[in-house]
Amino acid sequence: MYLEVPPKVEYYISEHGKTLSKVLDDMCGWGFEHIEYKKNAKEQDRISNP
Repeated sequence: MYLEVPPKVEYYISEHGKTLSKVLDDMCGWGFEHIEYKKNAKEQDRISNP
């Protein structure tokens, strides 16, 4: 931690932590697919129930 206002902290990811990158990439991809799924479901609902 640095003696600054506002406080500044620097973080880093360990080599072991980097092993999660594939999992996090997959979760991110799923998230974007889920957004599209929700948009499509909402549109289908709008069409089915005018």
